[in-house]
Amino acid sequence: YIPQVRMAERDALVKICGGEDMAARVERVWEEMMEKKRIDLSGQRMTDEDFGFLLKGLHMFSRTSGYQTERIKPFPITELDFSGNDLTCKGIGDVVQFARTQGSDATLIDLSNNKLDDEAAVELARLVKNYTKRID
Repeated sequence: YIPQVRMAERDALVKICGGEDMAARVERVWEEMMEKKRIDLSGQRMTDEDFGFLLKGLHMFSRTSGYQTERIKPFPITELDFSGNDLTCKGIGDVVQFARTQGSDATLIDLSNNKLDDEAAVELARLVKNYTKRID
């Protein structure tokens, strides 16, 4: 029975990720994240669509692995490195939503060397609007 459940979960992951390659990438990123407490996707030339599939896959994997139980709790990460990709204003919303929920404990988010423009900056403002700290 257990192997059949695992197969069903794996098939669902492949489906939500848009294919086997991205599902395997999600599993690698998850393992590395748990070990290093960071997500490093730098320099991989990932597109908006790639980020969408990967972030949905990570969310699903967090539930099937037993990490995510009832409510969404932040992933155990301090850094998100998405630099050196092909992220545009079209995909920045997914990244911002991820950073505000599962990535909310990260203190560094690197989006340098992407294809972000002024329109994307409006979306990025959502990342920092609730993070004003009072300095005495």
